[in-house]
Amino acid sequence: MLSNSRSFDNTVSLELEKLRLELRHIRGMYAIAKSETLDASRKLNNVQKLQLEESIKLKAIKAKEQEAKSLAEQEKKQHKASKRLADYAKECIRRKAFIRKDEEEKALQDSREKQKLQNAINGSSLRYQEFTWEEIVSACSSFSEDLIIGTGGNGTVYKSSFHHTVAAVKVLQSQEAHGTKQFKQELDVSSRIRHPHLLILIGACVEHGCLVYEYMENGSLDDRLFCKNGTPPIPWFDRFRIACEVASALVFLHNAKPKSIVHRDLKPANILLDQNFVSKIGDADAGEWPVNETKELAILGLSCAELRRKDRPDLKNQVLPVLERLKGVADEAQRSTYVTQSAPPNHFICPLLKDVMVDPCVADDGYTYDRRAIEQWFEESHCSPMTNLPLTSKSLTPNYSLLSAILEWKSTK
Repeated sequence: MLSNSRSFDNTVSLELEKLRLELRHIRGMYAIAKSETLDASRKLNNVQKLQLEESIKLKAIKAKEQEAKSLAEQEKKQHKASKRLADYAKECIRRKAFIRKDEEEKALQDSREKQKLQNAINGSSLRYQEFTWEEIVSACSSFSEDLIIGTGGNGTVYKSSFHHTVAAVKVLQSQEAHGTKQFKQELDVSSRIRHPHLLILIGACVEHGCLVYEYMENGSLDDRLFCKNGTPPIPWFDRFRIACEVASALVFLHNAKPKSIVHRDLKPANILLDQNFVSKIGDADAGEWPVNETKELAILGLSCAELRRKDRPDLKNQVLPVLERLKGVADEAQRSTYVTQSAPPNHFICPLLKDVMVDPCVADDGYTYDRRAIEQWFEESHCSPMTNLPLTSKSLTPNYSLLSAILEWKSTK
């Protein structure tokens, strides 16, 4: 009985110990679970906190995005408004420019009409065509020596062709010829007067001192009187007629209004003949004879031609002093003329160097340049220096006729 009781106690003790172990295990598990629960709770709190922060950030981003959209919309509206304003301003400027241009054109037209009216009143309206330098060069084939029909102290005359119309181009020597008194005087007189026996001025290139006259097929009276190039002598009846024609032209000049015109250089070389030997006077009022000295010399000559000896002036005391004084005037004028004529003709000047050409060559644009100057130009450009148009070729053709004229001019200096 006692042993059974002990066995029961041992069993109970074992069970209790087992329960204690289980309890400790359960408590350990509980502690672990509790710890894990706390960790999970903390993590959950952290996640919720992060979620809250992200939510706040997201709201801030959305707010900024909305603000940016609003700002972009506002900028877009401002841009449209600015564009409309700019378009309106452009349209206003365009309209103002159009109105101003219209007003300027109207003012220019009014000015031209006024000038025409004034010229008509003054009798000084232009009656000649204005040619460009390019047209002059083209008409004279770059001033070919073969086209020279006359030379003189004032310049060179070339046979030329303007739109199938044959004409004579007078190119004055000096580069400043267009500004000289003689050029202005000849242009003014030739453009104002019209007479059947006065040479007709067709046009001019004022900038380069060129005058374009009608072409006279039979040259000058001087050439025909001396039978130049084997031409036959002029019959006596033609000579009488020519004398009458020249006299009628002089009467017309002397009776010009409001001021009479004196030729001052009438000679056979300035009397030209057309294909029918009808005469016309050229270079009207282009002479440089001083009026006062000329009158004095004429009166002296007439007095020396008196029939009675007592009416003639004494050669030593009256004639010779006057002639010596007039010779001094002539010598001074001759020196001035030599200085003026020392300037080279316009067509001897290279458009690039602005100096007399050493080796003249014709480029693809038809203009003549100094070889060294145009070759340097071609190193930097493929266009014409004169027209600014592209050239199809850079080949150069020597202008031997112009070179010969330049060398001849240099030899006479």
